[in-house]
Amino acid sequence: MIYNDSIIVDNQYFANIIYYKKIVNFKNVIIEQYDEHKKKSFANRSTIAGANGIINLSVPLEKGRSQRTISRDVRIWNEENWQLRHWRSILSCYNNSPWFKYLSDELAVIFSRRFEFLLDWNLACFNWTLKILRLDLTYQLTEEWRPATPAGTSDCRNTIQPGDDNFPNPIRYQQVFENKIGFIPGLSILDLLFCEGPKSSILLLQA
Repeated sequence: MIYNDSIIVDNQYFANIIYYKKIVNFKNVIIEQYDEHKKKSFANRSTIAGANGIINLSVPLEKGRSQRTISRDVRIWNEENWQLRHWRSILSCYNNSPWFKYLSDELAVIFSRRFEFLLDWNLACFNWTLKILRLDLTYQLTEEWRPATPAGTSDCRNTIQPGDDNFPNPIRYQQVFENKIGFIPGLSILDLLFCEGPKSSILLLQA
């Protein structure tokens, strides 16, 4: 495993813009899969903006959010059609955004696929995002749990958590409902992509 010029991050569900601001300047991204799953984390939660404010999209998990197991083994509870519910929320929030019609078809395919493990779902979301952003980076998964970070690797695990409201120098762009509810920093990367399209990667690199 190569760690030079690398960053290690948590696996997250359509991670927020801060997450992508961190990884965009690295050639290699290492996604942690051997940490213990934490409840109330972005592993199974993503935030978007609706007409009345923030909407939390939460992937239901088997045994509930408090299951004590490593991230790679966390299973999704598919007894409810959560993907359809999330997709309808995304459609409601971004149907009128500038780039939704150009990006929605491929994204809808991901939401139509069934996933057993949360990590696989998050990686599908991550791969789609990298494709749209056209970032010049590679990624890999950790091979074991290492609490200490090897030299040459930036450790950003556990640095982005729900409830954090400190967003220094946020990327500014016109959000769908900004005129009604004001600008909301730190939303899911989906918000930036639907609002700015191909310009998103440039904004991330300039931030």
